Amino acid sequence: MSVEAVYVVNLRGDAERWTSVRRMLEPWPFLRVQRIEAVYGSALPDDVCVRLTHDPYSVIAKGALGCALSHVRAWEIISGSEDPWALVIEDDATVHQADRLAVLDLPHGVDFSFCNHRTQPEAAESPPFAGDIAAHRPVAECLTAVESRRQAVGTDGYLISREGARKLVTLFKRHGYFSHVDLRMLAYATPAAAYEAELPDHSWLRNGILEIKRVTGAAPDVIATVLSPALTRHEAATETSRTREDRLGMIGGRAPGG
Repeated sequence: MSVEAVYVVNLRGDAERWTSVRRMLEPWPFLRVQRIEAVYGSALPDDVCVRLTHDPYSVIAKGALGCALSHVRAWEIISGSEDPWALVIEDDATVHQADRLAVLDLPHGVDFSFCNHRTQPEAAESPPFAGDIAAHRPVAECLTAVESRRQAVGTDGYLISREGARKLVTLFKRHGYFSHVDLRMLAYATPAAAYEAELPDHSWLRNGILEIKRVTGAAPDVIATVLSPALTRHEAATETSRTREDRLGMIGGRAPGG
Protein backbone atom coordinates (compact mmCIF):
# COMPACT_ATOMS: atom_id res chain seq x y z
CA MET A 1 0.00 0.00 0.00
CA SER A 2 1.28 3.48 -0.80
CA VAL A 3 1.17 6.41 1.60
CA GLU A 4 0.42 9.52 -0.42
CA ALA A 5 -0.74 12.01 2.24
CA VAL A 6 1.93 13.89 4.18
CA TYR A 7 0.94 16.35 6.91
CA VAL A 8 3.51 18.88 8.09
CA VAL A 9 3.10 20.48 11.53
CA ASN A 10 4.31 24.05 11.15
CA LEU A 11 3.92 27.29 13.12
CA ARG A 12 2.73 30.31 11.15
CA GLY A 13 5.94 32.18 11.96
CA ASP A 14 8.16 29.39 10.60
CA ALA A 15 7.54 30.00 6.89
CA GLU A 16 11.16 29.18 6.03
CA ARG A 17 10.83 25.70 7.51
CA TRP A 18 7.61 25.06 5.57
CA THR A 19 9.30 26.10 2.34
CA SER A 20 12.23 23.82 3.11
CA VAL A 21 9.95 20.81 3.67
CA ARG A 22 8.06 21.41 0.42
CA ARG A 23 11.32 21.58 -1.53
CA MET A 24 12.58 18.41 0.16
CA LEU A 25 9.48 16.47 -0.96
CA GLU A 26 9.16 17.97 -4.47
CA PRO A 27 11.03 15.08 -6.18
CA TRP A 28 8.16 12.72 -5.29
CA PRO A 29 5.07 14.06 -7.10
CA PHE A 30 2.87 11.20 -5.85
CA LEU A 31 2.95 12.78 -2.39
CA ARG A 32 0.22 15.24 -1.39
CA VAL A 33 1.79 17.56 1.15
CA GLN A 34 -0.50 19.55 3.45
CA ARG A 35 0.44 22.03 6.11
CA ILE A 36 -1.06 21.74 9.61
CA GLU A 37 -0.97 25.11 11.36
CA ALA A 38 0.58 24.44 14.74
CA VAL A 39 -0.69 25.93 17.99
CA TYR A 40 1.38 28.61 19.72
CA GLY A 41 1.61 27.22 23.24
CA SER A 42 3.13 30.45 24.56
CA ALA A 43 -0.07 32.30 23.61
CA LEU A 44 -2.32 30.12 25.76
CA PRO A 45 -3.59 31.70 29.00
CA ASP A 46 -2.47 29.99 32.20
CA ASP A 47 -6.03 29.03 33.14
CA VAL A 48 -6.62 27.38 29.77
CA CYS A 49 -3.44 25.32 30.18
CA VAL A 50 -4.54 24.04 33.58
CA ARG A 51 -8.08 23.27 32.39
CA LEU A 52 -6.82 21.32 29.37
CA THR A 53 -4.16 19.34 31.23
CA HIS A 54 -5.49 19.19 34.81
CA ASP A 55 -1.86 19.93 35.71
CA PRO A 56 -0.90 23.20 37.47
CA TYR A 57 2.67 22.86 36.21
CA SER A 58 1.52 23.09 32.58
CA VAL A 59 1.83 26.89 32.79
CA ILE A 60 5.63 26.48 32.54
CA ALA A 61 5.45 23.83 29.80
CA LYS A 62 3.21 25.60 27.31
CA GLY A 63 5.28 24.38 24.37
CA ALA A 64 4.46 20.78 25.22
CA LEU A 65 0.75 21.60 25.32
CA GLY A 66 0.90 23.52 22.06
CA CYS A 67 2.70 20.58 20.45
CA ALA A 68 0.04 18.13 21.68
CA LEU A 69 -2.80 20.32 20.41
CA SER A 70 -1.06 20.66 17.03
CA HIS A 71 -0.92 16.89 16.58
CA VAL A 72 -4.53 16.49 17.75
CA ARG A 73 -5.46 19.00 15.04
CA ALA A 74 -3.64 16.82 12.50
CA TRP A 75 -5.47 13.69 13.75
CA GLU A 76 -8.83 15.40 13.42
CA ILE A 77 -8.09 16.20 9.79
CA ILE A 78 -6.74 12.72 9.04
CA SER A 79 -9.71 11.01 10.70
CA GLY A 80 -12.05 12.85 8.35
CA SER A 81 -9.99 12.22 5.20
CA GLU A 82 -10.29 9.49 2.59
CA ASP A 83 -6.71 8.29 3.03
CA PRO A 84 -6.36 5.01 4.93
CA TRP A 85 -2.84 6.04 6.06
CA ALA A 86 -0.85 9.26 6.33
CA LEU A 87 2.64 10.37 7.30
CA VAL A 88 2.85 13.14 9.92
CA ILE A 89 6.11 15.05 10.24
CA GLU A 90 7.26 18.16 12.04
CA ASP A 91 8.86 20.93 10.04
CA ASP A 92 12.37 20.28 11.39
CA ALA A 93 12.43 16.66 10.22
CA THR A 94 14.25 15.25 7.21
CA VAL A 95 12.58 12.45 5.24
CA HIS A 96 15.01 9.78 4.04
CA GLN A 97 14.19 8.04 0.75
CA ALA A 98 10.59 9.22 0.51
CA ASP A 99 10.11 6.87 -2.44
CA ARG A 100 9.71 4.09 0.16
CA LEU A 101 6.28 5.55 0.94
CA ALA A 102 5.06 4.17 -2.38
CA VAL A 103 5.69 0.55 -1.40
CA LEU A 104 5.30 0.36 2.37
CA ASP A 105 3.89 -2.77 3.97
CA LEU A 106 1.31 -1.50 6.46
CA PRO A 107 0.07 -4.27 8.77
CA HIS A 108 -3.66 -4.69 9.17
CA GLY A 109 -4.98 -3.59 12.54
CA VAL A 110 -2.07 -1.28 13.41
CA ASP A 111 -3.09 2.23 14.48
CA PHE A 112 0.22 4.03 14.08
CA SER A 113 3.91 3.39 13.55
CA PHE A 114 6.80 5.48 14.83
CA CYS A 115 9.22 5.98 11.95
CA ASN A 116 11.75 8.47 13.32
CA HIS A 117 15.39 7.70 14.09
CA ARG A 118 15.01 8.11 17.87
CA THR A 119 12.70 5.10 18.12
CA GLN A 120 14.95 2.73 16.21
CA PRO A 121 15.58 -0.51 18.13
CA GLU A 122 19.17 -0.69 16.92
CA ALA A 123 21.92 1.47 18.35
CA ALA A 124 22.81 2.79 14.89
CA GLU A 125 20.87 5.86 13.80
CA SER A 126 22.26 6.22 10.29
CA PRO A 127 19.94 6.80 7.32
CA PRO A 128 18.77 3.69 5.44
CA PHE A 129 20.75 2.28 2.56
CA ALA A 130 19.25 1.82 -0.88
CA GLY A 131 17.50 -1.53 -0.98
CA ASP A 132 16.84 -1.70 2.77
CA ILE A 133 13.56 -3.49 3.43
CA ALA A 134 11.44 -1.74 6.04
CA ALA A 135 10.07 -3.95 8.79
CA HIS A 136 7.51 -3.26 11.49
CA ARG A 137 8.92 -4.09 14.90
CA PRO A 138 6.94 -4.37 18.16
CA VAL A 139 6.98 -1.19 20.23
CA ALA A 140 8.50 -3.15 23.11
CA GLU A 141 11.69 -3.60 21.07
CA CYS A 142 12.37 0.13 21.02
CA LEU A 143 12.06 0.79 24.76
CA THR A 144 15.63 -0.06 25.75
CA ALA A 145 17.08 2.02 22.90
CA VAL A 146 14.92 5.05 23.70
CA GLU A 147 15.87 4.76 27.38
CA SER A 148 19.59 4.55 26.61
CA ARG A 149 19.55 7.57 24.29
CA ARG A 150 17.82 9.70 26.92
CA GLN A 151 16.04 11.67 24.21
CA ALA A 152 12.37 12.28 23.58
CA VAL A 153 10.43 9.54 21.82
CA GLY A 154 9.72 12.05 19.10
CA THR A 155 6.75 13.02 16.95
CA ASP A 156 8.94 14.36 14.17
CA GLY A 157 7.81 11.37 12.08
CA TYR A 158 5.11 8.73 12.37
CA LEU A 159 2.68 6.89 10.12
CA ILE A 160 -0.92 6.84 11.30
CA SER A 161 -4.06 5.16 10.02
CA ARG A 162 -7.38 6.95 9.70
CA GLU A 163 -8.80 4.72 12.44
CA GLY A 164 -5.76 5.29 14.62
CA ALA A 165 -6.22 9.05 14.31
CA ARG A 166 -9.83 8.69 15.42
CA LYS A 167 -8.79 6.63 18.43
CA LEU A 168 -6.16 9.13 19.56
CA VAL A 169 -8.53 12.08 19.22
CA THR A 170 -11.03 10.24 21.42
CA LEU A 171 -8.42 9.23 24.00
CA PHE A 172 -6.97 12.73 24.37
CA LYS A 173 -10.47 14.16 24.69
CA ARG A 174 -11.23 11.61 27.42
CA HIS A 175 -8.00 11.90 29.41
CA GLY A 176 -6.97 15.51 28.82
CA TYR A 177 -3.97 17.02 27.09
CA PHE A 178 -1.31 16.54 29.76
CA SER A 179 2.30 15.37 29.29
CA HIS A 180 4.25 15.19 26.04
CA VAL A 181 2.33 13.93 23.03
CA ASP A 182 5.05 11.47 21.95
CA LEU A 183 5.26 9.87 25.40
CA ARG A 184 1.44 9.67 25.54
CA MET A 185 1.38 7.83 22.22
CA LEU A 186 4.02 5.38 23.42
CA ALA A 187 2.22 4.82 26.74
CA TYR A 188 -1.10 4.13 25.02
CA ALA A 189 0.56 1.40 22.96
CA THR A 190 2.80 -0.24 25.59
CA PRO A 191 1.49 -3.09 27.78
CA ALA A 192 2.68 -3.28 31.38
CA ALA A 193 4.48 -6.56 30.71
CA ALA A 194 6.65 -4.83 28.11
CA TYR A 195 7.94 -1.88 30.15
CA GLU A 196 8.29 -4.04 33.27
CA ALA A 197 10.46 -6.52 31.35
CA GLU A 198 12.49 -4.05 29.28
CA LEU A 199 13.02 -1.03 31.54
CA PRO A 200 14.80 -0.91 34.91
CA ASP A 201 12.98 0.35 37.98
CA HIS A 202 12.94 4.14 38.28
CA SER A 203 14.24 4.71 34.75
CA TRP A 204 13.10 8.00 33.23
CA LEU A 205 11.10 6.30 30.47
CA ARG A 206 9.42 3.79 32.77
CA ASN A 207 8.50 6.52 35.23
CA GLY A 208 7.09 8.64 32.44
CA ILE A 209 4.94 5.81 31.11
CA LEU A 210 3.74 4.93 34.62
CA GLU A 211 2.70 8.53 35.33
CA ILE A 212 0.56 8.49 32.20
CA LYS A 213 -0.86 5.02 32.93
CA ARG A 214 -2.08 6.23 36.33
CA VAL A 215 -4.47 8.51 34.46
CA THR A 216 -5.24 6.54 31.32
CA GLY A 217 -5.33 2.99 32.72
CA ALA A 218 -2.91 0.09 32.47
CA ALA A 219 -4.23 -1.67 29.37
CA PRO A 220 -2.98 -0.62 25.92
CA ASP A 221 -5.55 1.41 24.01
CA VAL A 222 -3.93 1.31 20.57
CA ILE A 223 -1.72 -1.00 18.56
CA ALA A 224 1.55 0.49 17.36
CA THR A 225 4.81 -0.57 15.76
CA VAL A 226 8.21 0.91 15.02
CA LEU A 227 9.20 1.10 11.36
CA SER A 228 12.85 0.20 10.84
CA PRO A 229 14.92 1.56 9.18
CA ALA A 230 13.63 5.02 9.97
CA LEU A 231 11.92 7.32 7.49
CA THR A 232 12.65 10.58 9.30
CA ARG A 233 15.33 12.24 11.34
CA HIS A 234 15.01 15.25 13.62
CA GLU A 235 17.32 17.96 12.34
CA ALA A 236 16.82 20.89 14.77
CA ALA A 237 20.31 22.22 15.42
CA THR A 238 19.32 24.54 18.25
CA GLU A 239 16.02 24.77 20.12
CA THR A 240 12.89 23.17 18.73
CA SER A 241 9.56 24.93 18.28
CA ARG A 242 8.33 23.25 21.46
CA THR A 243 11.26 24.35 23.63
CA ARG A 244 11.06 27.85 22.19
CA GLU A 245 7.38 28.01 23.09
CA ASP A 246 8.16 26.70 26.58
CA ARG A 247 10.69 29.49 27.03
CA LEU A 248 8.34 32.19 25.78
CA GLY A 249 5.44 30.79 27.78
CA MET A 250 7.42 30.99 31.01
CA ILE A 251 7.51 34.78 30.67
CA GLY A 252 3.84 34.83 31.63
CA GLY A 253 3.37 31.41 33.19
CA ARG A 254 4.13 30.74 36.84
CA ALA A 255 4.62 27.41 38.55
CA PRO A 256 2.47 26.72 41.62
CA GLY A 257 3.77 28.77 44.52
CA GLY A 258 5.88 30.90 42.15
